[in-house]
Amino acid sequence: MFLQCNPYINSITALEDIRRKCPELKIVVITARPAWKYSFLVYQTYKWLHYHGINTDLLLFNKDKADAVIDNLNVNNVIYFIEDRDKHAVEISNIGIDVLLIAKPYNENISDSNNLSKVYSWDTIKNKVIDKYHTIMNQRSDMNG
Repeated sequence: MFLQCNPYINSITALEDIRRKCPELKIVVITARPAWKYSFLVYQTYKWLHYHGINTDLLLFNKDKADAVIDNLNVNNVIYFIEDRDKHAVEISNIGIDVLLIAKPYNENISDSNNLSKVYSWDTIKNKVIDKYHTIMNQRSDMNG
């Protein structure tokens, strides 16, 4: 069943554009799929990503995505966390990471806050990521130059 799910509309082209325009950016996927309980989900997830041409630098499985970020990433280096589930979006935003919450009927109860913004398309996500990446890179260049 999972293997037959389609990616979000325009997500693949958006990720390809991000990868091309932000060469030093790492794309990390964190999924709450219970691979710790059903090990076949690891293979199925890699297979699904490969089938759809989604290239990631890191794939993590953890029911608590905030813990996955804290345990595996430098929080200060996360440009955005893209999420569709309200629970994870709020938890991630609470550890100080900017979250782009993909608007869905099941998360309509969540409003924009300090570091949580609702987005309605992958074009918006792409533009926000690329803009923030280049802003950060320009700031680093100014500090070093």
